[in-house]
Amino acid sequence: MRTSALRRSIAAGASVAVAAVGMASFAPAAQAESAKMTFNCKLLGGLVAADFTTVADTTLPASVSLGSSTQIDFSATITVPESTANTARTFGETVQGSAAIATTVDGQAAAATATLPSTNIAGTTGALALKVTGSSSAPYVADKAGKKTVKLASYTADLVFVKAATGTQTKVDVVCNAAADANTTVDTFNVVDPNAPVQKTTTDATAVYKKKAKKVVAKVEVLNADDTAATGDVKLVLKKGNKKVGKAVTVSLNKKGKAKNVFTKVTKKGKYTLKVNFKGSDASKKSNAKVKLVIK
Repeated sequence: MRTSALRRSIAAGASVAVAAVGMASFAPAAQAESAKMTFNCKLLGGLVAADFTTVADTTLPASVSLGSSTQIDFSATITVPESTANTARTFGETVQGSAAIATTVDGQAAAATATLPSTNIAGTTGALALKVTGSSSAPYVADKAGKKTVKLASYTADLVFVKAATGTQTKVDVVCNAAADANTTVDTFNVVDPNAPVQKTTTDATAVYKKKAKKVVAKVEVLNADDTAATGDVKLVLKKGNKKVGKAVTVSLNKKGKAKNVFTKVTKKGKYTLKVNFKGSDASKKSNAKVKLVIK
């Protein structure tokens, strides 16, 4: 019974800390973050298993130049369910360790490492959210133009839990792999050839009226001819007939070629038009879109 209870406690605590150290080198910078990713973790040589979720992002810019070398920094938020977190808090007040992370960029291995400094996991209640940061093992070298995807497949961690009152240390080894149905995409970015010809672009937009809030939510996406995300600014104008509703707005596309704006105090019924003008960039040509909207 003593051994079984110890294993349960270690598993609970480790699922908290592994999430932190495992993702410490993976991921914000940019405007977008990953969806929740689920990982299946085996602890104590596979004697115990635990799942957790994480949301991560990288510091990669929207685009990098072909042939460039870019260091990738990361951040992530890991949320641990209340029951697991509570058990972890009783097992040890602090945890520290290191991890080796298996990531890929455009399908190619891009390893990362992380160090979890002594972290307090006691004194809190409810679900436990851990925010961590770190770096890739080596800079990313952009050797081929196009859209790139950063993914997280697995990681291993060596953790040490410490009891504050006695100084007792418990070592835990953990191996985590992405769940079979998990979307492991952390980020996307473009590698741009500065010598390539300027590409044609396609601008798409939507406009949705939120009646209770009396606002119009406009969303824009601009893609290059090769399906990579365009970068630059987009001008948005909302009109009712020939009259502008509020002021024209200029927004910047994020690394996925997307942008959003909210037009407030839209109270009158009738026909509206959203005009979208992508201003272009050194790599992308101008393009436009128009959306019709009827408010009843």
